[in-house]
Amino acid sequence: MGDDFIGRFFKKEVKADFSKILPEGQLTFATVMALDLVGIDKFLSERPDNKKYADFVLNDLGIKSSDLIEALGGDVMVAGFGAKSMKDAKIMVAFNLKNEAKAREILQIAVKEKN
Repeated sequence: MGDDFIGRFFKKEVKADFSKILPEGQLTFATVMALDLVGIDKFLSERPDNKKYADFVLNDLGIKSSDLIEALGGDVMVAGFGAKSMKDAKIMVAFNLKNEAKAREILQIAVKEKN
């Protein structure tokens, strides 16, 4: 599991600036990563059973992996805030968007599924 393996899942650096959306108050922790969504999809495609399961789960939600690849840029932030310890923190997850219209479409599907 060297760079070639891990490199398929991650890009070299995060390009999105998430600092502008961090909530005010006590920041407990924050981390960012740059996922390579195309690389992840290719990896899964080389493992047909895993790809079929991932597609099954996404289809059940009303979306396709290509929708996620089209909508999301791959940069992700996970932050905890509003607490002195990690176990009591409120969690925020943010993604950078490559296609805002497609991301809104996915969110509308999620809201519809929730109701």
